[in-house]
Amino acid sequence: MASTFSPLKIELITTGDQSGTWGTTTNTNLGTALEEAIVGSANVTFASADVTLTLSNTNSSQTARNLRLRLTGTSGGARDLIVPAIEKQYIVQNDCLDTITIKNSTGTGVAIPAGFSAMVYNDGTNIASASMYSTSVLATTLSATNAAFVNALPVTSGGTGVTTATGTGAVVRASSPTLTTPALGTPSAAVLTNATGLPLTTGVTGTLPTANGGTGSTSAATGTGGVVLANTPTLVSPILGTPTSGTLTNCTGLPATTGITGTLPVLNGGTGVTTSTGSGANVLSTSPALVTPALGTPTALVGTNITGTAASLTAGTATNQSGGTVSATTGAFSGVASFAAGSAAAPAITRTGDTNTGMFFPAADTIAFSEGGTEAMRISSLGDVHIGGTSGGIGRLNVYGSVEINDLVSDPRLIISGNTGQLTITQTDGDVTTLDSTGTSTGIAILYGSTFCVFDNASGRVGIGTATPSSTLQVVGTVTATTFSGSLSGNATTASNALGYNQTWQDVSASRAAGTTYTNSTGRPIFISVRLARDDGTLTLTVDGLLIGATGTTAGPQNYTLTAIIPAGSTYSVTISGPTLYWYELR
Repeated sequence: MASTFSPLKIELITTGDQSGTWGTTTNTNLGTALEEAIVGSANVTFASADVTLTLSNTNSSQTARNLRLRLTGTSGGARDLIVPAIEKQYIVQNDCLDTITIKNSTGTGVAIPAGFSAMVYNDGTNIASASMYSTSVLATTLSATNAAFVNALPVTSGGTGVTTATGTGAVVRASSPTLTTPALGTPSAAVLTNATGLPLTTGVTGTLPTANGGTGSTSAATGTGGVVLANTPTLVSPILGTPTSGTLTNCTGLPATTGITGTLPVLNGGTGVTTSTGSGANVLSTSPALVTPALGTPTALVGTNITGTAASLTAGTATNQSGGTVSATTGAFSGVASFAAGSAAAPAITRTGDTNTGMFFPAADTIAFSEGGTEAMRISSLGDVHIGGTSGGIGRLNVYGSVEINDLVSDPRLIISGNTGQLTITQTDGDVTTLDSTGTSTGIAILYGSTFCVFDNASGRVGIGTATPSSTLQVVGTVTATTFSGSLSGNATTASNALGYNQTWQDVSASRAAGTTYTNSTGRPIFISVRLARDDGTLTLTVDGLLIGATGTTAGPQNYTLTAIIPAGSTYSVTISGPTLYWYELR
């Protein structure tokens, strides 16, 4: 059998293989593959694009296997070095001018700045830094000139955390520093409890609020006298302007014509408006008596006690509360006419003198028609039409009863009978075809003379030439077909699934193994022949768990052959005790 390979592509020799050459393979494994993984170094050249390293099934030299990878060439910007997704350690030296990130095709990686080296570990999904953690750096000659840092030394490591400085003198720390003439700028917060020398004219910005003893205002003062405080001040002839609010409970002397602005609302005894129409007393809401009012177009009006004529009524809705008739001999009506729902016995819209025939509305979005007090037809909310009934139909047109479509009254061509469940089609030559739902309890039968075609909904069976099919498709008579898929029963025969039809002998020795169970998934029978050629040995053939054939052990040169037909869907396997098996299949 062929060798296999480890994730580092070290060749793993199958037991008994490479007789006389296994030493060469082993030397290559040790001297090339393992040596590259432990101490090997390789260059990886970039050319303004990402680089992907792969490993193939060979123990010969491969770049991705080396421990140290030196990155060279032109990066042309930040790039990715994509390595195989296996568990492996790398030492990466980035000699490019840009940051290179070493990673798998998916997962996270490690970004290595230009001019730096890093030790990383690949766990097969992500790549992480493998550098050792240390709480301190011990060096006798470490200084700012010979130490290289990628970023600013953080405060937690004794640095400042920044790379810029301002001013001169000692480093400022957090607790009680002494600052000499600092320019503080605009601090976000400061407590000046012990601050002195603050000039009020130049050292303060903003307005001192009332809560801190100020006025809260920067505008010039008005009037004379003392400062006005909030509680019970005494004002001498003030001009109040337009206050946002005020309580005038004890105020006197307010002139009604000049001292009030706005409109007095109804809730305060006013009218709420500044205009009037007509003459006479004010109109209140309860039982007012109006003298020749012009009502305009009211949004609603109940004219229970209105008398006179309606000659001037041109729009709106007239509601007759006494059950009388609204009629007109001439003119045109516009707008919407509303009617009660009505019923089949008393339709909402009728003809004068025929009050049990007309239109009514049995439900929302539904129109119905009655004749002689009985519903004859309705149009449902779905737009379906029902004639002779109200429910049960599922089509756009549902007729409960018989339907005849004629070219002559005496010579019907299509009859649909609701009582028998039949559709009868009569041709002009007298031939009759019937679609009968009563011919089978759960299906439909099509009859032409005495010929049946039955569709049984309950069993899912179809019968042609028989009213009682016993299989999915049963045909009584002759069936002619150019192609066929599936299985046949009865007296049916077909060449397309016969053994040997469109099949060839194939040598499958390379894809078959002794002791392995295979399944015939071709959908038709196949023929198998296995042969053992050696001085001595045994051979067995098993189909569907049954031992079909076996050979004994005989000394000396022998050829053993076993054959069998494997039905569609059956399993089969072969066992041998010799090294060479020849396996052929007719399929």
